[in-house]
Amino acid sequence: MLSIQINDKCGPMLRGELYREPLEKFFKKNGLGEVTGGGTLLNNNAQPAYCELELVLKDESEEVVNEVKKKIDTIVPKGSTLYFENDQEIPVGNLEGVAINLNFAKAPEELLDNTDFQEMWENIEEAVGTHGVSHDEREGKDVFTLYYYGLDAEKIIHIVNETLSDKDIGKYIEPVKLPFVIEE
Repeated sequence: MLSIQINDKCGPMLRGELYREPLEKFFKKNGLGEVTGGGTLLNNNAQPAYCELELVLKDESEEVVNEVKKKIDTIVPKGSTLYFENDQEIPVGNLEGVAINLNFAKAPEELLDNTDFQEMWENIEEAVGTHGVSHDEREGKDVFTLYYYGLDAEKIIHIVNETLSDKDIGKYIEPVKLPFVIEE
């Protein structure tokens, strides 16, 4: 048995949609193993810190592990780790994350009232296209954050900035590259 510590702060629903389901389809198609469990670990503030999946491979030969790792690399963010029972660890993940932060506290109320956020997020989604995938969104007291993952965070940031360059609300939106370190 092995586990993947995934560098993503998502909850159970998204963990299933983004990670468990693609791996289950891969395992079913290739007969290399199965996903046997998963969880979301919380930080000291009771917020998701990272998530995990438990896997059982048909065998842990180098060939099988390499095939599974190749698949995992295509769906998990950098900073993720594959853990084996023998304490072996393999870094996995090729995706880079971007947090697109809208600061409600700094934006004028009139501007917030007159912005069609649904349309704006759809425009960003369309512009990012195949360069990234929307993973999650979080709304805090003063900030709304939309998370994207793709192979090139800088490209996603450039696309978001370009998409918002002619919009007044764009002054209050900051896309930032996520770190590759899982918080402890």
